[in-house]
Amino acid sequence: MNKDVSGFPSSKDDGLIVFFGDKQHEISIREIKQLRHSESLKKLVNDHGLKTFIVLDQTHGSQGVCVEETDDLKNKTNFESWFEYKGDFIVTNKKNCALVVLTADCIPLVLYDRKKGAIGIVHAGWKGTANGVVFRAIEKMQHVYGTSLKDVQCFFGWSAGDCCYEVTSEFLEHFKNFDYGHNRFIQKQNKIFFNNRLHVCDGLKKFGIQSENIYTTNELCTICHIRFCSARREKEHAGRQVTFVALN
Repeated sequence: MNKDVSGFPSSKDDGLIVFFGDKQHEISIREIKQLRHSESLKKLVNDHGLKTFIVLDQTHGSQGVCVEETDDLKNKTNFESWFEYKGDFIVTNKKNCALVVLTADCIPLVLYDRKKGAIGIVHAGWKGTANGVVFRAIEKMQHVYGTSLKDVQCFFGWSAGDCCYEVTSEFLEHFKNFDYGHNRFIQKQNKIFFNNRLHVCDGLKKFGIQSENIYTTNELCTICHIRFCSARREKEHAGRQVTFVALN
């Protein structure tokens, strides 16, 4: 995997496909909540040569699923799962199966264990971050695939930055018991701003992920850059940008 892969919208290298989208491939709230389907998302994944994909039904928690080579998937080359799996992470070692999360300010995080041939994708909003969703995903890869922490690569997609992610003083209570990420909150003009990305990065290092395997090239803030979907900026009109990962 090229170290700069997370700086590009799409990369296919060394058996891995990663896609970080923006408003160009926006998925509407209607498609998510009412239709539970998106032709444009389907086309996007298919255009990367993938006919099998899973779109996660996100709950802003810390639970997730492991997609094994079950009878449902093993003998199929064209399988679509729309919001069937609930949770905030998916892991798999199945090839040619795209794992999809949809975000608008939350962190989309891709996990890759080249040695064991396993991948994961995480939707990490502040609630998931506070409840350890990223670590639960890595622990699942350890348990199911024998993943070693030294082999885990972590690729961050775009998310809200501390330039714009304003929070209340009460919000700090959710993070008061963490012994890392001490710079995750900054004060400007009597306002408090949260850096979710920094908190997750510091947590990954403390968990045992090597610094050189954490890639944060995608550091643009989704709130202040209009090329991205942002729930903070666009409120109820905000769509969601697509992130997916697949082995091939």
